[in-house]
Amino acid sequence: HNDSDDRLAIVCLAYQMASASSERRSRSPSSTCTLYLDGRTYEHSALTVWRTLRLASRLHRDLFEGYGVAVEPVFSDAAEVLRLVASYLDVPPEPKAVDQIAAGVAATTALGGEAADAAPPGSIRRKLCDDWPAGSKVSLWLLSGLCMLQVKDILHASTTLGMHFVVYEQAQPAWQSMDVPADATLQPDWDFPPADAASVEQGYGVEPSNIRSGEAPYPDILNIYMLLQQVVASTPDKFTYICPALARSETLLPAPPGQLMRRVSARPLTVLPGSTYTVKKALDGDRASNAFTGLLTAARSALPDTLYLELCTSTKNDHGHEREEVAHILKHGTSMSDAILVALAARPISQLEAGVVVRRLAVVGMMTEDAVQPALVGENRREPAVSESSLGPSQ
Repeated sequence: HNDSDDRLAIVCLAYQMASASSERRSRSPSSTCTLYLDGRTYEHSALTVWRTLRLASRLHRDLFEGYGVAVEPVFSDAAEVLRLVASYLDVPPEPKAVDQIAAGVAATTALGGEAADAAPPGSIRRKLCDDWPAGSKVSLWLLSGLCMLQVKDILHASTTLGMHFVVYEQAQPAWQSMDVPADATLQPDWDFPPADAASVEQGYGVEPSNIRSGEAPYPDILNIYMLLQQVVASTPDKFTYICPALARSETLLPAPPGQLMRRVSARPLTVLPGSTYTVKKALDGDRASNAFTGLLTAARSALPDTLYLELCTSTKNDHGHEREEVAHILKHGTSMSDAILVALAARPISQLEAGVVVRRLAVVGMMTEDAVQPALVGENRREPAVSESSLGPSQ
């Protein structure tokens, strides 16, 4: 996950887990479950690391004792996390200094210590596959881009541990990389290679933003995503893959030429979070505003030092300055795509009434005429194109 609209999605998911755990504990009082917040895709981004720790610790304190839900952050090196967070917060690299900024974060997550299997619930974990019981089932929510460490965990768990994954990906399952008339119903013939520069530009960066999110260079992120898809394709019995039929705007999913395209809807909600939630766009603005007001009121009354503070997180950093990288959210609001996914999909699969689509993905690298500067594809794009050879064996 990252640090935009993912927060509300994680809160909603944690409390749904608490509700289910409470029901189970009525029959088996000692039962527990764990929600892992895997921030390894952004583990060199100080703000994201800090806010992941803070969110995990606050949710864990609210939900573990009474409901048996452990909430644990996942980072490769707990000691390095302490140094990174302390530098960002401008405090000494000591757990006590961090806890003076937000009470209990360092103590709950064992910040600065050696993450280990014997660490108490709520502690930082180095990786996931060591904690997953062999043969078990895991729900995996992809709210942002992936890193190679995460894919290796998934590969090991599916092939060696015999685990089954139910994957919920916050992105429509496919997207058009060519111009399709708005009134079209049947997939036009594919135009490849693109006929001109405008057609090249049409296909650049149209993939959902969570697929290309992360610290690594753009080609590496796409490569890692495709590697995950190869893992899924090579062991299909180990995966159930669910995507929402929602996109940035109303659009048509690609289909074989001449076949009917499936229409998907635009996300209908954008909100500016903070101490008040400003609804920028909604089908029913008053209803949405009342819902967010009620959420903040309830959190302030019941959990003023934990959940309420998390929900009030705005577009500012921890020093009170607006973050340039989320200026678009300040202006337009966030689409709440992750929270919408949780609201729609966090229920038994049999209740989803999901349709079935066949997914075929390909990333094609194109060279410019001089065959020297692939980074020039897409006019002034800084990221180089992805080459077919970087993707490993075809799948």
